[in-house]
Amino acid sequence: MTTKQENKLSMYLAVLAACEPHRAVIRSLPALDEAHADFNRHVANIQRITQLRDVNGAGLADDKRSLRARMTESANATALAIRAYAVKAGNADLAAKANIPVSHMNEARDTVAAVMARNIHALAMEHPEGLERFGITADTVARLGAAIDAYAASIGKPRAAAAQGATLTQQLAEEFDAADAVLTGQMDALVGQFRATEPALVEAYRSARALVHLKATRGTPTSAAAPGTAGTPATV
Repeated sequence: MTTKQENKLSMYLAVLAACEPHRAVIRSLPALDEAHADFNRHVANIQRITQLRDVNGAGLADDKRSLRARMTESANATALAIRAYAVKAGNADLAAKANIPVSHMNEARDTVAAVMARNIHALAMEHPEGLERFGITADTVARLGAAIDAYAASIGKPRAAAAQGATLTQQLAEEFDAADAVLTGQMDALVGQFRATEPALVEAYRSARALVHLKATRGTPTSAAAPGTAGTPATV
């Protein structure tokens, strides 16, 4: 969320808080009540989308690296045991198939590394009895399979998170535009009708609306806009 959007959201929440003690008055004017409900819905959508955008693509990438390291370590240990078993049994073909240096797995592309690990897993599944003496048990093979599945499932997540983030950014901008439209096009004008009869509502609303220009930069906050200037229409 940009600084401008953060400031707007703070103002939106202040407006809703200012309106809350005067809900009975707002309900007395159906058009204002509907506008208030629409505005509330857009603010809720903004908060929901912001939470969804908090999915950390960098964190997902870190998870993928961790899962790959776990898979590679397990696959390498299994491959070395298979090769030792093959050499002992005089099975040159199996020894060649199991000769997958860990450096190859580390340097391989994501999907290729997963395929390498699956090939090692398949070799282990083919020789369950002989490999037990070399430290490769059914549990070991099962853990390798689970590590491969976990890593494979993680491969596309960072990219998917980035794509989702772009979509959510657009949706967030649309919700801000919609909230602004309701606020400036309807609520500002309608609240002004209560200037004589409900001055407390009008004053609270005016004060909340002025917050749109606070903290415009990361330095010293700028002054709030006076009623009737940009951000707060003269009708309120």
